[in-house]
Amino acid sequence: MCKMDCEDLAQRCEELEQRIERLESAVINKSGSNPVRINLKGSEDPIAIVLKTACKVWDVTMEQIRSKSRLARLVNARRSISQLVYADYRLGTMAEIGDRMGRRDHSTIHYALRRAKSLLESNDVAFCGPHAITKAALDIHFKPANTNGHQDDPQI
Repeated sequence: MCKMDCEDLAQRCEELEQRIERLESAVINKSGSNPVRINLKGSEDPIAIVLKTACKVWDVTMEQIRSKSRLARLVNARRSISQLVYADYRLGTMAEIGDRMGRRDHSTIHYALRRAKSLLESNDVAFCGPHAITKAALDIHFKPANTNGHQDDPQI
């Protein structure tokens, strides 16, 4: 590797660290708590990263996400995860999302997506705040799906 490549790489790393710091401060300002950190060691699949991040932000456990409980906080966390994985980042199918969240049917995920869209459009405080924080934490690692009316735009 030549000296120029090393300097360029060092500059890019510094820029990335600055972007992460700005995002963390934005998350702290919105949530009033510690920043959300995502551990990307190993070859963890993207859906697991979304699940872990959402669990931290929504203050729930993976067992609670997989449970049959209908507590509003858990239901909203599941809706947020479904929206992020399927519509925002396109990391998996409805069936895959359902399997990861307690063997739920794809139709349950479809309903969660419709409801998440409705809550986002109505700016529901209980849903939009934590969802936005989760999305901001994940935007560093995933490129948002292109939803410019392309043929494969998810129909919710």
